Amino acid sequence: KGLYGVELTLVDDTVNIVIRPTDAPLLESTYVVFDTETTGFNAAAGDSMIEIGGVKIKNGMIIDSFSEFVKPNKRITDYITKLTDISNDTVFDALTIEEVLPEFKKFIEGCILVAHNAKFDTDYIYANMKKLGIFEHEYPCIDTIIIARSLYPDRGLKRFNLAGVAKFLKVEVEQQHRAIHDAKTTTNVFMKMLGDIAE
Repeated sequence: KGLYGVELTLVDDTVNIVIRPTDAPLLESTYVVFDTETTGFNAAAGDSMIEIGGVKIKNGMIIDSFSEFVKPNKRITDYITKLTDISNDTVFDALTIEEVLPEFKKFIEGCILVAHNAKFDTDYIYANMKKLGIFEHEYPCIDTIIIARSLYPDRGLKRFNLAGVAKFLKVEVEQQHRAIHDAKTTTNVFMKMLGDIAE
């Protein structure tokens, strides 16, 4: 029935913990927990990655790590430097995305990705893979922020950012807003979450 003067929009607000799910066993899979630091907050608008960090885990053990600065195609603003401690001088001699991303692609091959607020980081990874012509497929990916919202909705957890979830789970935060350190923090958060899921 038409309602005059009313416009309705149907929004699908489904949020999946696992993006591109597979039938891989949850506790025995190999994961790459990763993070990126960027010149801004919009991959589609041309912001660049300035750091990629990843930790590879299998059977509850860290088996490898990846950490590289990336020379961006634009200057790093004072705001981003204050947030990340990464300056234009830091990345002056860094490798380009054309050199770093193929190596990261090798590092994650055959693994399930894990990130906190995963869409932000995977958007940058996939956008740059497409630019370089090395995009083949999206990887199975688990978002720890959605796990936190699903596992701990009524336990007094007020903020679901990485620092808030880490504090709630009593995980040490070494340094915030640096890719390799955030990847290590997310790894420890994810390991505790896996234990809670197993129970």
